[in-house]
Amino acid sequence: MKQLLTLPLTIKIVCMNRNLGFFTAYGIEYVYDYLGEARINQRIEELKDKPTMGIRLEEFAYRDPEYSYADSKGIFWIFGLLIDWFDDIKFVLFLFESSKKYNEENYLEGGLLKKNGQKHLELMDMMIKRSPDKKDSWESQKINPYWIDYHFFYSTLFKRFKKVTEKKVILELDLLGSYDFNKNKLTGKLALELKTRRKPLTGQYLSYKERFIWYNLEPKGSDEYFMTYEFIKDKNLYSLIVDKAEAKARIELIEGNSYSEEYISLLNDINLDFPMAEMIDNYIGNFRNISIRVRQEYEPYEGKKTMANACIDIICGYLESKNDINRVKEFISLHNSYSDVWRELLNMVKMKNKIFTLVWRKNEVWVIA
Repeated sequence: MKQLLTLPLTIKIVCMNRNLGFFTAYGIEYVYDYLGEARINQRIEELKDKPTMGIRLEEFAYRDPEYSYADSKGIFWIFGLLIDWFDDIKFVLFLFESSKKYNEENYLEGGLLKKNGQKHLELMDMMIKRSPDKKDSWESQKINPYWIDYHFFYSTLFKRFKKVTEKKVILELDLLGSYDFNKNKLTGKLALELKTRRKPLTGQYLSYKERFIWYNLEPKGSDEYFMTYEFIKDKNLYSLIVDKAEAKARIELIEGNSYSEEYISLLNDINLDFPMAEMIDNYIGNFRNISIRVRQEYEPYEGKKTMANACIDIICGYLESKNDINRVKEFISLHNSYSDVWRELLNMVKMKNKIFTLVWRKNEVWVIA
């Protein structure tokens, strides 16, 4: 009897892509897993009756991946779209960290990108044959979108970081206490003002002009001696009591919650200065590649105008808050060296209680006191 030869059995498990719309098509199903099905479905419900940005979240997440592709748009463009839907700071930081795995070489290789990218190139070639007079325009759309997507993704990142930083300042704003009251102005640790809306609007609000912040006031009582209002600040309920006879006012907390404390604690734990510094280094370090790619994108169009650069604007504003005037001047000069791409920028710099205006012309930066 012949002896049977027994070989070890190797089972290879192949993980098949799921049908998760753009997540699958762009090879970013890990982002879907980070958000989780429950959170995505909850957000779909919240956005059900809201205006769209050209596509609904349910279509983005669950459409057939074969039809989930935005022509000439890469992963960073998708990241920016996701931030518009899910803009909490932890998710923004997650996408920032995830973006580091991509470069110009691997940018169009995930998911179905390579196949869809080839279809796009073939379409552009067909358009060139059909409209040879617009060849330059079609050719520009065949260039790898990595650097232009990089620019707009970082623009979204910088805007979110700025928004979060401003929100932290507002949350930390302490209105509580006593004030002198004269001609609807409250003078104390802060300068506040009680204002009435102009017609056709109605009602009153409490204004903090220094930060362009205001709170809607709900009247609760008024007589010849006192005026009483209530208002909401950061989900807390406050009262404003004006003693007209004594020309005094005071703001008291009626009902509070932990929202402000928890949010501020979260931001303190994250310490946004570290990712912000890294983002600035990344963007400035790649500014030449970004500028050249933006020029390639828009140069073929007639009447091309220079673009405003929100990234540089926000970077300079951030560095101004750190009194880093030298880097502001350095980055403005760098920005100005691509004046055929970027629009001229006037920048107000507050430093040691003195205001400077930075203006560049040609290759010079003038500091005007």
